[in-house]
Amino acid sequence: MNIALVVTVLGPLTASFGWFLQSSLVYWLGVIICAITLLLNMAVGGMKLPILPFIFMTFSANYFRDSWYFGAAIGLVAWTTVDAIGEIIGHIRNR
Repeated sequence: MNIALVVTVLGPLTASFGWFLQSSLVYWLGVIICAITLLLNMAVGGMKLPILPFIFMTFSANYFRDSWYFGAAIGLVAWTTVDAIGEIIGHIRNR
């Protein structure tokens, strides 16, 4: 099992569990895992220009106007979900 794939999938799953269990601590832990995943992707050169995560976070922050950081977090989780699905498909194709 690829550890990068596990970490990428773990962020959105943790955030989703926190959302549906109404546990803000678990939700924000998932958001932190998503942020670490994005930062690691940028650090290793897997993502040179993070324009798509920025678009997701900006759109969500504008949609949830009550608290922009909550909207940006939802956008980050959504982007990491898209990234995780792409990594899962790539992992399956390389088998």
